[in-house]
Amino acid sequence: MRKKKSKLTVGKKGARYYKKKRASTTSAQTDMGDSSNKKLKMANHDGDVKRFDEVFHQLVTKLIDEDAKNPEISDAMVRFRQVLEYNCPGGKRNRGLSVITSYRFLVSSDQLTEENIHRAMVVGWCIEWLQAFFLVLDDIMDQSQTRRGQPCWYRVEEVGNMAINDACYIESCIYRLLGRFCRGQPYYVDLLELFQGTTYKTIVGQSLDLITSPDGKVNLSNFTEERYNAIVKYKTAFYSFHLPVAAAMYMAGITSKESHENAKTILLEMGRFFQIQDDYLDCYGDPAVTGKVGTDVEENKCSWLVVQALRLVDARQRTTLQVCLFVCLFVCLREGWDRRGGEQVQLAGGAGTTAGRRPATSYATGLFVCLFVCGKVGTGVEENKCSWLVVQALRLVDARQRATLQENYGQNDPAKVAAVKQLYQELRLQDEFWKFEESSYSQLMQLINSSSLDLPKDMFVEFARKIYKRQK
Repeated sequence: MRKKKSKLTVGKKGARYYKKKRASTTSAQTDMGDSSNKKLKMANHDGDVKRFDEVFHQLVTKLIDEDAKNPEISDAMVRFRQVLEYNCPGGKRNRGLSVITSYRFLVSSDQLTEENIHRAMVVGWCIEWLQAFFLVLDDIMDQSQTRRGQPCWYRVEEVGNMAINDACYIESCIYRLLGRFCRGQPYYVDLLELFQGTTYKTIVGQSLDLITSPDGKVNLSNFTEERYNAIVKYKTAFYSFHLPVAAAMYMAGITSKESHENAKTILLEMGRFFQIQDDYLDCYGDPAVTGKVGTDVEENKCSWLVVQALRLVDARQRTTLQVCLFVCLFVCLREGWDRRGGEQVQLAGGAGTTAGRRPATSYATGLFVCLFVCGKVGTGVEENKCSWLVVQALRLVDARQRATLQENYGQNDPAKVAAVKQLYQELRLQDEFWKFEESSYSQLMQLINSSSLDLPKDMFVEFARKIYKRQK
């Protein structure tokens, strides 16, 4: 049994160190814009990146060479070396590097020993390998063609469905590395539970994504804001943003539930911000900069753009209500409908004959009354009839405006993709995104200010500024 710890438990100084440090430091000194701080952080970052890449090859060698000595499984080790070297490096490595960055923010300088930094890098690579595990399987499920500028692993000659077992091997390496480098540390069990819990959440998010966008079936009614947010939270935010910082917090000795909940609140919102940017860049990003051609439309993805398109289409329908009502009421008059004794009757001779026609002045008066009815339901032309016509008109408008998405979304046809993107243009989704980005970043800063508490605010600001207005 572990001894019950205080509300904020830290290694040596940890969060208390930062609380004291912030209290004794002027705002000008802690400003992220301070040039000396920036130079120091850049130097640390560049050194960390270089060392991080070197650590990868060391870890592969340790994992493979040890088991390769066993002649019974040596052939498998030759293959698994290829599996690791093909699938794990090559990305931006932001998740793994975030562990080191966070750790530097969370501990005092005397804790930044070579051993501790190396251990943080190992945990960072565990997160990169967790992502590789997810991506290998995700590519199979989505039948994707390329990943990071090369064929998806399952599409490599003589791999095929063996990639499923390869993905399982990649995941198993995570726990072997944690056991080798972190066993005996006070945070070992916390890391195990964190990785296992994050894997579970990501699998749940992947399931939500798959059932929302099933192969060969486009159902736009599934694409709600609530479902989108759930997919982003579980499939992306937990493992991409929460996991690296939470792991660094445990390594720094921060075990307070309150501190972890505060960090999670900030990081999950940051993850949502990041994914919405990703969805936007999938459609509007420059492939020369992003390194990939967007395929969310073809793959029937529950993207932020299509969710906003559906929302704006509905909004446009509502704004056309008054116009539709005017048209419908005019039709009422032209077809010869009149109000007599609270009932609707057709004039003798109908609208198409001279007999039964009302004088032009009467029609003008009737039209004026009908227009008045638009703003004041219950007077003038029979309410039920006009309301029914408006509802039918609105239904038809709904069908017309949704038709473009329903007929073209999720189709691997350049012309259909172009039709969807043209609708996005008409709905001015770029403007919607820019407004979202500004307002959400402002809200994120407010959330950081209110929720960071005993944690270093600058750590969260650093991550937020890295993704703000990113182009890739």
